[in-house]
Amino acid sequence: METIAQSIPAEHQDVWEGMVNFDFAKAYGKVTTAEVLEVKGHRLQPTFPAEGIEYAMDNWTPKNGDVFVASFPRTGTNWTTEIVRQIIYGRDPEKMKIAKSIPLPLMLLEGGLANKFKIANHIPIPRMVVATHLPATLINVDKFTQANAKFICVVRNPKDQILSWFHFAKKLPYLHLEPIRDLFQCDWEQFFDNYTTGKQPIGLKEGQWYLDHLLTWNEHKQNKNVYFVYFEDIKKDFVGEIHKMSRFLGVDLNDEEAREVAMNCGFGKMQQASADGTSDHDRVRGEIGVLRKGEIGGWKDKFTQAQSDEVDRQVREKLGKTDFRFTFEA
Repeated sequence: METIAQSIPAEHQDVWEGMVNFDFAKAYGKVTTAEVLEVKGHRLQPTFPAEGIEYAMDNWTPKNGDVFVASFPRTGTNWTTEIVRQIIYGRDPEKMKIAKSIPLPLMLLEGGLANKFKIANHIPIPRMVVATHLPATLINVDKFTQANAKFICVVRNPKDQILSWFHFAKKLPYLHLEPIRDLFQCDWEQFFDNYTTGKQPIGLKEGQWYLDHLLTWNEHKQNKNVYFVYFEDIKKDFVGEIHKMSRFLGVDLNDEEAREVAMNCGFGKMQQASADGTSDHDRVRGEIGVLRKGEIGGWKDKFTQAQSDEVDRQVREKLGKTDFRFTFEA
């Protein structure tokens, strides 16, 4: 991180030091309650501050070429973010080292306080790769893309997404806080109902869930700087999808380089890196079990027929007039 620290202006060193020294466990380890904040009627997950989201919408502009991986929780965020990093910096070990040492609040658009944007554009790499779980309604997509930032929107079939979210939510400490604990820490049947009826605060308006998140991004499908990729397509044709993403990002990769990206981003290799704590990002991924199975069709072992039918019904009602088409089986 020393290289990054040296690039931060002196007047903002306090922001940098506060960020790298922040101890989430110490700050929230004994907390039992948390307020659910709202931005424009969207209910945020506990401990996520509203001020950074509001500031980014109104006052911040990314650099030319910055990349945002826009994906709902449990749709392939970490996997796709690593693929993009490898595409851009895989052939430059020094820049890759910097990219992997960036503090987590700068790697998640909605993470951290508004003051982080004082240093965001001083990170000494040409293009930042930032993840976000936010709907497009909480991001100034037009302003960002006019600055030539790019969005890669990751889509996963909603049945596998629900099941993965059910398992992951149990591991997140802030989803054990009151007053929202019972919405997440419950049995499968209750969780399914809480989620698909939009009771959980997950960055959307009350009554909304993953399908509604997709609708917000569908509004930008004609924007040349917004690209949609399916989790299942990456699984089925890894190298082919890497080539498509690299072309969208304006990066020339030959077949050997694309295969190397695929090798470096293989699920097993990323799980091992998480277990080893190779970087801060890997360590955090390992601690909270970000990388689970990454399978297609795992929902069939958990869903009742009624639950499967309910998701199908909502897909028809909410997304029937869009181009979204899901792959539910491998």
